[in-house]
Amino acid sequence: MPRYIGYEFTGTANSTVITFPPASASVALLLNMDGADTSTSFPDNSINQHTVTAVGNAQVDTAQSKFGGASGVFDGTGDYLSVPAHPSFDLGTGAFTVEFWVRFNATTNYQGLIGSAGYFTVGKNGNWLIRTDTGLNNIVWNSYNGQTATAQITGTIAFSTATWYHVAVVRNGSTITIYVDGVSRGSGTDSTDLLDGGDGGLRIAEGLSANVELNGYIDDLRLSDVARYTTNFTPPTSAFIGGVPDRKYNSGVWSINGTDESSVYGRRIEGNWLTTLRNNAAAPPNTIVADVLIVGGGGGGGGFYYAGGGGAGGMQTVTGVVLAPGSPVPITVGAGGAAGRASGPPASSPDVIGGSGGNSVWGHGPAPVTSAGGGGGSGNPGARSTGVPGGSGGGGPMYAPTGGGTGVAGQGNPGGPGAGWAGGGAIGGGGGGGGKAAAGSAGTFGPSPANSGGPGGAGSPNDYTGSPVNYAGGGGGGAGGDPNYGVGGTGGGGDGGNPTPGPEVGATNTGGGGGGATSPSTPGGAGGSGKVVVRYPKNDPTYGNAPADISGGTKTQTPTHYIHEFNSTGTFTVP
Repeated sequence: MPRYIGYEFTGTANSTVITFPPASASVALLLNMDGADTSTSFPDNSINQHTVTAVGNAQVDTAQSKFGGASGVFDGTGDYLSVPAHPSFDLGTGAFTVEFWVRFNATTNYQGLIGSAGYFTVGKNGNWLIRTDTGLNNIVWNSYNGQTATAQITGTIAFSTATWYHVAVVRNGSTITIYVDGVSRGSGTDSTDLLDGGDGGLRIAEGLSANVELNGYIDDLRLSDVARYTTNFTPPTSAFIGGVPDRKYNSGVWSINGTDESSVYGRRIEGNWLTTLRNNAAAPPNTIVADVLIVGGGGGGGGFYYAGGGGAGGMQTVTGVVLAPGSPVPITVGAGGAAGRASGPPASSPDVIGGSGGNSVWGHGPAPVTSAGGGGGSGNPGARSTGVPGGSGGGGPMYAPTGGGTGVAGQGNPGGPGAGWAGGGAIGGGGGGGGKAAAGSAGTFGPSPANSGGPGGAGSPNDYTGSPVNYAGGGGGGAGGDPNYGVGGTGGGGDGGNPTPGPEVGATNTGGGGGGATSPSTPGGAGGSGKVVVRYPKNDPTYGNAPADISGGTKTQTPTHYIHEFNSTGTFTVP
């Protein structure tokens, strides 16, 4: 029978017309915020396919994401997304749910998150805004008729920076409830006829004026015309795919115009199918659609002393990969880079520099995806060398104030420079290795406690194994003779060295960089090995054989996905 990858349709053999059941809910706007790094394209994956315009420096950023490997980033100064007026944004007096994931970079002022374009404007009745309060204290729902307030409802919470939060504002009847991470934080009454979205459109990440815009990230934003949550709930654990999970089809009769086993290859968009019809081309029974995480091996920390931390392995995700049977996918998992050696002449020997991590490779098709190994941290005071380039760059040694290694765009960040050296009794620390989400920090110079190693750059979370795990943290830099070592970045980065016990290694299968050495008698920390994770949905009935036949790596499962974790080189096979 005709089938769409991931869902099988009921119908008779050789049927060209299929009747679908009615939809159960509607989505007015769905922004997954996915795409290439620095892209200004934000597709609406709802049935409406609204045009979304990026204003200012608003763009897609792969440094942070809750799902899908990317999110929308906004710098708080003139950045926002604009969506034009549409009847689906006229919320009226009925039920609705606005939900999204948000991560804040700063605590200044209040920050607008999403609202109607005519917010607090004379003549614009039924305008509204969701925002934080000053200093990230609380989240607030405001509605107005023109500039006359009709409701202000506060959800009590103290937000932090660098943390993802799920926010949902729900109207059920006349009651507005504000949820953060699935927990009700406050509620109140608002029966305002919310017309302004339909008349003027929406603004995302914009507040009332230029100094109250979001400084941070938004991911997976969805606006629905139903009250999705009426009590505390578990926040979503995966991205919204083409609308609401319980809505699969639009009602009506659809013509496939093909024979039995014709295939519809495309993406489900809230009941619509954006498709290419391949008549008489049967969908293989074991075809799957997978998401893949690829993390390179971390770089080793520099040895000898006052050394830079190792850079994290490059980190990338690939989504929506169609895998047919009969084409095994070779997978390479990069090894961690070797530690830079301890003391021993000559000091300028290259082996005091940490080794680069190995590349990890998803070898599917004609264009394999490679996440580069992290660069080694430098521990070479005699040659005063820089950190090594890599997925993320290694940190520079004390003697190299401009010496952080570069990272690969979209995979990582540069390492931090060393503190520099001006003679005398004061000494400096080595720079931290770069991480997926942030560059390594510079070492600092001066008498203790100023002679500190730079912290390693932070890694980035990914939930393909079933729960969020941080990967690709940079190694911390070694301190200038005192225990003021740089802390390793979250995501497996090793701490820089104390005289005892010495620098830490990068965590295994995280791509974390190794810590830089402090004492001449200790080597640097070795880099952590990389990792590749493949996941695909459990509810895909196109599997002709049992899912157990799909093999490779260590196989586990969650309620929604099968997962294959590769902690060493291997092959992923769809039989």
